[in-house]
Amino acid sequence: MKKLLLSALALSSIVAINTSTAQIADGSVAPNFTGVDLNGNSHTLQDYLNAGKTVILDISATWCGPCWNYHNTHALGDIYNAYGPEGSDEVMVFYIEGDNATTVADLNGTGGNTQGDWVTGTPYPIINSGSIADLYEITYFPTVYRICPDGFVYEIGALSASNLKSNINANCGASNQLNGITNHAELKGDEIALCSTSGQATAEIKNFGTNNITSATVVLKENGSQVSSAPFSGNLAQFATGSVTFPSYAFNLAANYSIQLTNVNSAAPASAALTSDNVGVVSANMSGLNITVKVYTDNYPAETTWEIRNSATNALVASGGPYVGAAGTAAGGPDALQTKTQNVTLPAGNNCYKIIMNDSYGDGFGYGTNPAGQYGIEVISNGSSVINLDLGNFGNTLTRDAALKTDGSSILDELALGDISVFPNPASDELNVSFEATNADYQVSILDLQGRVITAKTLQSINGTSTVTFPVADMAKGSYIVTVVSNGITTTKNVVIK
Repeated sequence: MKKLLLSALALSSIVAINTSTAQIADGSVAPNFTGVDLNGNSHTLQDYLNAGKTVILDISATWCGPCWNYHNTHALGDIYNAYGPEGSDEVMVFYIEGDNATTVADLNGTGGNTQGDWVTGTPYPIINSGSIADLYEITYFPTVYRICPDGFVYEIGALSASNLKSNINANCGASNQLNGITNHAELKGDEIALCSTSGQATAEIKNFGTNNITSATVVLKENGSQVSSAPFSGNLAQFATGSVTFPSYAFNLAANYSIQLTNVNSAAPASAALTSDNVGVVSANMSGLNITVKVYTDNYPAETTWEIRNSATNALVASGGPYVGAAGTAAGGPDALQTKTQNVTLPAGNNCYKIIMNDSYGDGFGYGTNPAGQYGIEVISNGSSVINLDLGNFGNTLTRDAALKTDGSSILDELALGDISVFPNPASDELNVSFEATNADYQVSILDLQGRVITAKTLQSINGTSTVTFPVADMAKGSYIVTVVSNGITTTKNVVIK
């Protein structure tokens, strides 16, 4: 649906859904409603207004691009964290899913009519109710309303967190000014990707308090016990974010790690609920020098590119895409919903690599159904999957640090194998694979472009020039990959069967 809306979106930041009626007029009495959120909790609008709270309604749809863009500014989450129940408890925020056809799977980003995962990371309640949208006579998405405690509704548009605060203070009366609280912050940890056993954890601090944050302390815990700490120093205004980096630490991949904010401006944090986070630790898998990169495209292949870069130097070692879309339109084309395969030889040496995925439209993967059952990128080495990133809507760019690594011993083994010769190429009746063996065991295989083994032969304790012959007359015409594996190292060649 995203590309069908392009011409309209070029003229407007909203998506019209019904032009036969007008939106509910500003200054109208807000229609009361009771709705049940995704966690099974019931909410009645008038109860919050009676308690003196200002209510913000974001009435959107999971398939709506502008709605998704506003959602990902986190403005509503920020105002909720600062002034909602975990803050000063002066504001309530709701996401109202306004399309009756939307499913819970769509909201979770796994359905077929969605821009991504709307649930993960959203702190305020989500209510799936087209009937509430009907009460407010919605004609376009997103529609954002402010309802002051006096019960009158006004459309305010997609405002930033700071502008939401200003809008409430300017329009809800002197008795309903937002007071907020001090020393109020949120802590989030980043996944720790290791090229070796040691690495550095990082964390982000976001200020939701009314005073600037100039100092803070974050601790790292292993299985619940503190093992390191890191200070923050700076000057974070409200809604600003700063980072801390821990000293290098030897991580245990079998352990559980978490981080905790222990003080803000030399005082206890105002809300304990936002000040701790679990941290995942992943380690780069070992790879041979010859790898196969598989990209599982969605229905917009021309938007997709990828890179493999050295983690230490950021040097580019391989890249692919954009892939071929349909002429004259963004969707479809010969590379849509395909597995695109590319063989890569990594540089010799002890190296660690990161993978970067890019989407030029800014909505990652997720349109259409790839026969492989996933979208994303996979690296195959030595006949095994080194890393497999099954991706959804990641925005413009996703980086997976420490995705794979190579070492000197694998390089020596691979060089000792030497080049393999595949002939004839193209082949029609028989295919010969010849190589110099070095008193070792070898497995010679023919794989299709999906990485599936079509046929294979195992040779034990061979030495010298060796040739393996495969009958190929009954194989389907097309491109294949020949692999020779010994001591965990793979050498590959492309071949065509005609």
